[in-house]
Amino acid sequence: MTEEPLRVDKLRGMTERISTQARLESILGALGEPTRRRIVGVLGPEQLSVTEIVELVGISQPAASKHLKVLREAGVIVMRPDAQRRLYRLSKEAFSLVSAWAGGIAGNITTEESAPSKPVESSAFRFSEPE
Repeated sequence: MTEEPLRVDKLRGMTERISTQARLESILGALGEPTRRRIVGVLGPEQLSVTEIVELVGISQPAASKHLKVLREAGVIVMRPDAQRRLYRLSKEAFSLVSAWAGGIAGNITTEESAPSKPVESSAFRFSEPE
């Protein structure tokens, strides 16, 4: 039996899926820390400087810089230099990816209305009566 060689387009698709999965894991990992989620929350649709983020989140400038670096490296936020300051904003691409992932999960969840009316019996959960 001979194996069909991998086609370039098939290989490219596999690479893109792996890359997307790695990116999603990076984004979710960065958002796993409460302070980073607060930073994301204050950014919203705004572009803010580090000083503004420090004031709104209530953390030190070094802590803000550390968290902003993690968020930037994960692709959650984008930094734009503006003269002497740096402005940060959310990455639409990152949140579109998270939204698509969450939507895929949500689409597979059954509601009470669509769940079976009777529980499914399984022999793995049956106990024999004591004799």
